[in-house]
Amino acid sequence: MEDIEIDGGLSIDIKPKNGCIESKNIIECEIEFMFDYDSTDMGHYVLKSKLYKNNIKGIYEINGNQNEFEASIRFYKEIQKIIDKNHLITLNGMVKNRCGLPEFFGSYMRVLYKSNECLYFKDNEDNHLGFEICMEFINLFKKYCK
Repeated sequence: MEDIEIDGGLSIDIKPKNGCIESKNIIECEIEFMFDYDSTDMGHYVLKSKLYKNNIKGIYEINGNQNEFEASIRFYKEIQKIIDKNHLITLNGMVKNRCGLPEFFGSYMRVLYKSNECLYFKDNEDNHLGFEICMEFINLFKKYCK
């Protein structure tokens, strides 16, 4: 029998990973979320970065308006501090999809490490990052765009 998705249906695929990622050497990071807590920073955020040799190139996008930046490896150390401080590893492996909602609602995070480990979670209905964590990522990316 074929699975058929119905508008409003909920698909949850929780495959918890081993609880920790040994590596702290990030090589790529993607974070996407809807932020609607404050009218000045409201919108759809896409935060991306990738390590090229010893230089990081990144994009800070809000509602389709992009800013590019370059940073040292220090940028990834700051990303890792946010991950560790907020225990984001506990969300690793969670995929939740509410049929009928756009992909960019909620939150998505994918962090690749040099060791080939990956922190990944996605939920198109709820933003599991919350206000404080979103603001940490927004402020960090904004800081490097200047």
